[in-house]
Amino acid sequence: MSLNPNGTRRLDWTAWVAWGLGAASLLALIAYQYRLLNFMQYGDESETIVAAKMMVAGSNLYRDFFNHHGPLTFLPGMLVELLGGHTVAAHRIFIDFLQLIALASLFFSPLITGRHVVVRVTYVLVVATIYVAVLPAGFGHTYIYQVMSGLMLTIALSGWLLPLLDDVGAQGSTRTIIGSALIACLPFLAITYVPTSAALLIASLHRDNWRRVVFGASAAVVLNLIFLASTGSLRGYLAFHIYLNATVLPLFNEGQAAPLLQNAFFAATSDLGSLLQLVLVVGSLAFAAGLKKGFPWRHVLVGLAIGSLLLRGLAFHGLSYQYAALALPLLLVARLDDRSVAMRGMLLILSTVLLARLVTGGQDERAHIAKYRIPETTEFSRLAKALTQPGDRVLAYSFQNYEYIASDRLPASGYYFYFPWQQKYLEHPVLGIRIDPCEDINTVKPKVVMLHEWKVWDRFEWSSYGGCISSALARDYVRLPHTIYYVRSDIAAAEGLVGGSADTFGASAQVVKGDQIKVRDEVAANDRTVRSVGALMGTYGRRNEGIAALVATLPDGSTKVLSRMPLADMQDNAYAYFDVPAGTHDKLSIQFVEGGGVSFWEAGEAGDAKRACVVVEYSTGPTYRVPGCPVDFSRVGTALPSPR
Repeated sequence: MSLNPNGTRRLDWTAWVAWGLGAASLLALIAYQYRLLNFMQYGDESETIVAAKMMVAGSNLYRDFFNHHGPLTFLPGMLVELLGGHTVAAHRIFIDFLQLIALASLFFSPLITGRHVVVRVTYVLVVATIYVAVLPAGFGHTYIYQVMSGLMLTIALSGWLLPLLDDVGAQGSTRTIIGSALIACLPFLAITYVPTSAALLIASLHRDNWRRVVFGASAAVVLNLIFLASTGSLRGYLAFHIYLNATVLPLFNEGQAAPLLQNAFFAATSDLGSLLQLVLVVGSLAFAAGLKKGFPWRHVLVGLAIGSLLLRGLAFHGLSYQYAALALPLLLVARLDDRSVAMRGMLLILSTVLLARLVTGGQDERAHIAKYRIPETTEFSRLAKALTQPGDRVLAYSFQNYEYIASDRLPASGYYFYFPWQQKYLEHPVLGIRIDPCEDINTVKPKVVMLHEWKVWDRFEWSSYGGCISSALARDYVRLPHTIYYVRSDIAAAEGLVGGSADTFGASAQVVKGDQIKVRDEVAANDRTVRSVGALMGTYGRRNEGIAALVATLPDGSTKVLSRMPLADMQDNAYAYFDVPAGTHDKLSIQFVEGGGVSFWEAGEAGDAKRACVVVEYSTGPTYRVPGCPVDFSRVGTALPSPR
């Protein structure tokens, strides 16, 4: 409200419009966050979620399983798992909630609570739009510690530290204790945040608040140590998170001081967007410092602390910097002249545009989100679920962490992902902390293993660090043809998955009327009842007209059609199955009685004729499959007794 010349109050329409836009924007923001819950699978995020699952299942962090990251990283994941959220989307809800808290902290920051609501709504709406429309391209919506640290910094900066720079005596006990505690928590996400935390805490100290700062920081440290002691191993923390990261990992990623400083410089100046962020950070602090007398050492320390977030480069490691940088303009907004109705009108127009952006999304954005939607199931997860029970454990190497989530199976080794520096650490383990994946495979003998032989950073071949794992798989496992999946030999034999790999594999010529596929001759002599027969077909991604029939050749040489299938019903690069009447022991073939245009896939060993990829399923016992042909994962598991 404002006053008319006669002393009566008049309605401030800009404030009412701003509140309306703010409320609508909050709903649009939450809807946007919902759309992002299943957008893009990210290995580091899945790694964190799997670790939380293992901790909830009773495994000790750093003792029973390896992880690079600090212990606080996994606390939210444990809480989500205990509450029954087991998907990636469920874990991202925590990040969404933390984003909303950060935005609320910006809106109610003591720096701008005196500004007109139009200014506050517009500023927060700009930040919110960047949160959901820009940062997700670099995984800014995922449950990883870099996002957590950036949002925690935003809350501490906006609610406590930046207002303190403006007026040292303005902060109460609650804000001081919470802000200092959040900053002291950062090193428990990653030890590399120690310089950031130290600089920010020193910048906050004043003769009137140092006791509260020390209390808040000390309480955070004690609580984090209690959490570590109760869910993990202190020795393991020192061995893996500090020793391995500080002494072993730099042998592979050139993480010495000089390259780290270069990382920060190039990250801050690499492109126009980075330069604008740098200008925003430095400009905001410089403007605020210019309003103070004497050397602005607090502002300098805050600037150095924010800059230290770039020591590991930009990409996803720079998310903490990007989130924190968006809080710095509070120093500018706090000095904005908000008395002009014309300016408020312009800000309302900007807010309306941003609201429209949140509602509609970007150009082709919804299609992009749909394209990169996290799959609910994967080929490996279907295989794992078919051949294992929920209590069984599997392995997915070298860095395929989402497969554990999709499979709903825990890892069979404490090294549930595997990199060269983990193998290097095993050469000289410290403090009695040692996890050996090769011993784990030999001891646990998981039924199913996925092995993606990743050449790390295009520099380190799998053979240079994963040789013992390959040897164990070669000895006790069967590799399914044309896949990177290994099944334990006894399980493979029981399921009929034994059959080696083919030297040649390809499609036949397109069939015409009268062509046929011969089914295994042994069917006629086998005492087991045939349940179905399938052939791996290729349709060239089109609809083909015609009829295929499963034909039995009777002892007198005559034939009998057992079942028919339209070619139009066949799926591309999938097995087409024909049901077989009970008691059939005659020779079988698949004949193309009408039309054509499809092909069947063939496999063969060197020097031998190729054979059509055919499977024969029996009512009991393992399935027969032509050696070297792909496995149909949708049919795996039917031959094994249950439970097992």
